[in-house]
Amino acid sequence: MADLHIAFDSLVGYLVGMALVETIIKPVVVRFTKSFLKAVDRDASVPDFVIPDWIYDELPSEREYDL
Repeated sequence: MADLHIAFDSLVGYLVGMALVETIIKPVVVRFTKSFLKAVDRDASVPDFVIPDWIYDELPSEREYDL
């Protein structure tokens, strides 16, 4: 019975951890990375250093869900 409790606690911990990663950490990292790439692309002093706009521009469908 103790093994069942350990397995259940591990499953709950995994699910809570993944929920936190998917809802909080991942969107923050994506937004930070997009803004960083936009700033690097705009301020690049090397003319050959170009980051394509589609990497950091938002799609129209992404703007609908921003608060």
